[in-house]
Amino acid sequence: MGAFVIAPPAAMMADMRAEPRIGRKAGQALLEELEAYAQPVAPEEPGWETIQRVHKRLDFPVGEIIAAIRTGALRLGQCPDVFGYHGLVVEIAEVAAFKAKAAPKRKPSINQGEVTAAAFARSAGIRGKGQFLALIEGGYTPAMLVLNPTTRRREWRMSRDDIAAFEASYTTPSMLSAETGAHLNTIRAVLQSERVQPFRPNGLDVGPVYLRNAVEPVVALLKSQRGK
Repeated sequence: MGAFVIAPPAAMMADMRAEPRIGRKAGQALLEELEAYAQPVAPEEPGWETIQRVHKRLDFPVGEIIAAIRTGALRLGQCPDVFGYHGLVVEIAEVAAFKAKAAPKRKPSINQGEVTAAAFARSAGIRGKGQFLALIEGGYTPAMLVLNPTTRRREWRMSRDDIAAFEASYTTPSMLSAETGAHLNTIRAVLQSERVQPFRPNGLDVGPVYLRNAVEPVVALLKSQRGK
């Protein structure tokens, strides 16, 4: 399995510089969530490595590994004598097989009908740096990691189906404004008065994103006000 280092949760942030972009508090919450999924793995058990090492070995994003752990597609192990993020391990062969199975979604080029995740986020009124990206990399909404043929860099893009999936589960004040015709300030005031809180998975700030089912009463109220 290789050597492991005892590390505090802060090391998790250093290991995940590029993905997901989350703060110390959210990182601690994520660590606690992952530890709840983990099952003990003997130190001498072959074929298991830390999430970060498998990410580098297979060139597979940490966010996608974590998303697969959440859905149960990948097992998560925990070394009994190693604390923190570096005590969490995944089986190399299992991740490699999962990556191969998921390969059709990791497209090599850009297709028509797709938009960058950043462009969609701006259109939805999510403008905080890295907020929408954190939502994707945390596995909370679908997107595709593709190779931009111009920049030769990987970027997150969304198909029509990905956008529809987001809109079915979430909304934003900007989206509610387009849906109801109400002014943004009115929407924000109603959300506050109805005490509807933005979506904060494990304390992660993903911007002005709300669960769709939580705002249905607000939508009905706004539409009724417009009808008067």
